[in-house]
Amino acid sequence: MREAFRLAEEEKPGAAHLELPEDIAAKQTDERPLTRSHTRRPVPEDKAVAAAVERIA
Repeated sequence: MREAFRLAEEEKPGAAHLELPEDIAAKQTDERPLTRSHTRRPVPEDKAVAAAVERIA
């Protein structure tokens, strides 16, 4: 589950499809849902962006 959510949120965010066998999907559980872990996307430094803009211009 965690891997599916991680893949859905990283790089190209989008939908993820999980397919479970019928016998597993039909089972009841008392477990609590997993807590969401936050993915941090890298952000370029302002200095690097300015240098790129300068080169493009």
